[in-house]
Amino acid sequence: MITFPKDRWWTRIGLKLGNLGLRLTRRQFQVFLHPPERILATAEERGLKTAVNQTGLFWQVAALRRAA
Repeated sequence: MITFPKDRWWTRIGLKLGNLGLRLTRRQFQVFLHPPERILATAEERGLKTAVNQTGLFWQVAALRRAA
């Protein structure tokens, strides 16, 4: 099972502000927001199949299983 933030304008702004805060505090950690469709497509290209794909207000949850 994987969870990731939904790709919405408010999510992108929040993550940009978070990354700015990390840079200002001289942290090398960075947060990235990848398109959910691309995440699931990449998993399926590597032999996984999406069994569950649910979205909430802020998060998307997907359960993946190995294709038979």
